[in-house]
Amino acid sequence: MKIAHIAPPWFTVPPKNYGGTESVVYHLIEEQVAQGHDVTLYASGDAQTSAKLISFIPRSLIDSGVPWQSHLKAYYHLHKAVDSVKKSAFDIVHLHLSSSSDLYLFPLMADLEIPRVMTLHSRFPFDSLPNGWTGDADQLYMEWATSMPMVAISEHARAEVIYQLHFVGVVYHGLPMDQYRPVGKKRRDYFAWLGRCVPEKGAHLAIKAAQDTGVPLVLAGTSGKHEGEDQPPQPCPWLSQSYSMGRALWHGDDRSDGFGLPGHLFCPRCRTGAYCAWEDRLPGTGCR
Repeated sequence: MKIAHIAPPWFTVPPKNYGGTESVVYHLIEEQVAQGHDVTLYASGDAQTSAKLISFIPRSLIDSGVPWQSHLKAYYHLHKAVDSVKKSAFDIVHLHLSSSSDLYLFPLMADLEIPRVMTLHSRFPFDSLPNGWTGDADQLYMEWATSMPMVAISEHARAEVIYQLHFVGVVYHGLPMDQYRPVGKKRRDYFAWLGRCVPEKGAHLAIKAAQDTGVPLVLAGTSGKHEGEDQPPQPCPWLSQSYSMGRALWHGDDRSDGFGLPGHLFCPRCRTGAYCAWEDRLPGTGCR
């Protein structure tokens, strides 16, 4: 098949550290290429892929210093990608709804005659800000969204959507098993939380569970501002206690080996669910 993927422009494919959606997109494309499909990836110019890469911006937006609230370059990337798809002869186009700017794909794809499908990687509402503000623009895009074939990443993800989206199925994330193998080591007596330290990811829920049970807790990931790999751990200013994020590596064997073997892994309010695959890698570790 001749397949096109339009990736979100915020993080590179594959991601350097944070970027669950981009990791899933990368592994999916690599497997499609390995199976002999003709795959084209529309992404930022710093992407690494075995597929044909078409770019309209040289670097991912976060690496370029573009804040989440600035959508102009994101819209440019999506508009140019859709325009290119319309001029090509793809068998199917795979879209990825991960952040608020990806909602632009609904009207942009409305008159496309090529078969398409969109994976819902994230959670509604998309019209929101990290400071807790939530708007009502999501419902405006339902004018086009209800005609888009949608795939959820879990039954729970599909059930929690309040809008009448056109879900055609549930497809769980596929991960390369040569990178995600059980390590067979003894678990340690502590809880671990992995993610980006913003309220929607629920680090405060992991803290409360650890306090209620008296079990030590390790927080690992990014502080919420997508800091560079060379920066030291940063505090989470929205937490009532003074917690800092330990550095976590997000790819390959380093992810779990650097984390150790916690008794339980917390992924509360996990958007992509990509890293709850630790349940397979860390035998007996509960992903909560």
